[in-house]
Amino acid sequence: MGKSERVRKTNGTVVGRAERNKQLRKGSRKTRHIPQKSKEKMKVTIKPTKDIVKSTKGDAGKLKEYHSQATGHKHKQLDLSTTLVKMWEQFRKRKCSNRAEALQNILTIIKGRVKEFAFKHHTARVLQTVMKYGSNKQRLAIYEELKDSILELSKCKYSKFLVRKFLIYCPKQREEIMSCFCGHVRRLIRHTEAASLLELAYNDYANAQQREALTREFYGVVAIGDEKQSKLRRLKETITPLLNKETLKHSIVHKPLLDYLLMASEQERSEMIEQIRERLVELLHTKEGSRVAMQCVWFGTAKDRKVIIKSFKTFVKKIAMEEHGHYVLLAMFDSIDDTVLVKKVIISELSGHLDEVVADKYGRRVLLYLLCPRNPLYFGPSLLSVLAPGDGNPHSKKPVETRQSELHDAISSLLVELSAANVSQWMLDKQLSQFLLAVVQHCSGDVTAVVENVVSLLEQPFDEEVHVVADACGHAVVRKLLSIENCKLETNSVFLADLIVSDIAEDELRLWATTNRGAFVLTSLAASQVDGVSEKLNTILQPCMEQWRTSHLKGHEALIKELTHAVT
Repeated sequence: MGKSERVRKTNGTVVGRAERNKQLRKGSRKTRHIPQKSKEKMKVTIKPTKDIVKSTKGDAGKLKEYHSQATGHKHKQLDLSTTLVKMWEQFRKRKCSNRAEALQNILTIIKGRVKEFAFKHHTARVLQTVMKYGSNKQRLAIYEELKDSILELSKCKYSKFLVRKFLIYCPKQREEIMSCFCGHVRRLIRHTEAASLLELAYNDYANAQQREALTREFYGVVAIGDEKQSKLRRLKETITPLLNKETLKHSIVHKPLLDYLLMASEQERSEMIEQIRERLVELLHTKEGSRVAMQCVWFGTAKDRKVIIKSFKTFVKKIAMEEHGHYVLLAMFDSIDDTVLVKKVIISELSGHLDEVVADKYGRRVLLYLLCPRNPLYFGPSLLSVLAPGDGNPHSKKPVETRQSELHDAISSLLVELSAANVSQWMLDKQLSQFLLAVVQHCSGDVTAVVENVVSLLEQPFDEEVHVVADACGHAVVRKLLSIENCKLETNSVFLADLIVSDIAEDELRLWATTNRGAFVLTSLAASQVDGVSEKLNTILQPCMEQWRTSHLKGHEALIKELTHAVT
């Protein structure tokens, strides 16, 4: 033998390598060893029961029939599922001429066996479509077969959507469905599939009484005489296991968490804030969740606040435009002394998306709060009452005026630049025009660019249909701008009133007076306190005054009165 076929001695026999490999391959095809217990289990699953053996009396034909039934049951069920899916492919289309007949056929097939098909992928979709297009009677028929399995259905990846259809299309059964969840909330909220369904039921379909019943499980049984401590202890036991899971984002958890922070002692509250401070972004989409975040901002230490601000990175724009989330930013502006960090994280991210933020009503509120915090012209009593509990918190040391001034200066120049670029759109929009006026009135800095762009719009040839002065919103903005600059005579370097009478042609100004709105704009211009404006305007309009005296327009009456007063 060559070196490639070395001799190996096995059981006293000398064989070559090729022969040895052949023997090994044969041995590998032998049945592997199976433990005795496993063999017995396998036999039990295949062997007929004693009752079956007795009933067949050893008849081989009957035993064979039994085996065929046992192995064929699954195939029959599969065939039936395939039939249902084929029928479903037809009647699920929007345009289906025989949908009612197909629905009735499906209900006839699955009657008494709905639960068998509710947990499977394709057949669960069949049932969902029946719920969507079926009559109330047909929907109720499916519900009646499954109403005792609501919890089981809620935990399945496919059947949970059927429970969702029950909530949508069976309003009279919602209370019964909610009662199925009661007592199982803590388990369901941690379940991968059931959590989203429970959240939907709580948010969209539960009334106030049902919501209270669902959250009651978090509070437990309150001991008489020790209500507060008993409730706090129970809340802590139920909430703590949820803090490190994705369940914290579900709104059903936010109310108990808020109650805990409101009732807890200073030390207990600090401990809870430390646990949730990095995950507050997950809470801001609900009213109670935003209040939890505000409590953390108000009563968290300087370290807690720093962690909270950093956790908001990349989310600031979204938070500013949320109905409830934007309250947290207002609370930050009120209480966080580290304005450098606020500028670096919050304001810098807002400045990168100012166009989008200004277009949103909640985003505008955030920017206005930086310009003129708690101004009753822009912030009503209800909003101020939400922010009031944070006043005088123990961790804010910097004077309020200093903090507000630093934030105000950080945003002013950015808003002036944005306003100047969007004057033509904002002046004709009811909401954005108010924001434009706030920028001109409250921003610290030169607003000349804004004023010059306004004049450029006014210089356009007068057309009663499209001109700014003839527009319902536009003429009011011009009048308000003229009024604002009367209060800023010492700070402004360029005045709108002066530019109007000097840059706009006299004939154009007289054309303004032919409309009621234009006449009122000229009235505000005549009332300007800028030197020489009223005299110039009086000279321009004097030839037309006799004609206006017989006019029925209220604007002409006001203009004549103002010009007469200016001369005297």
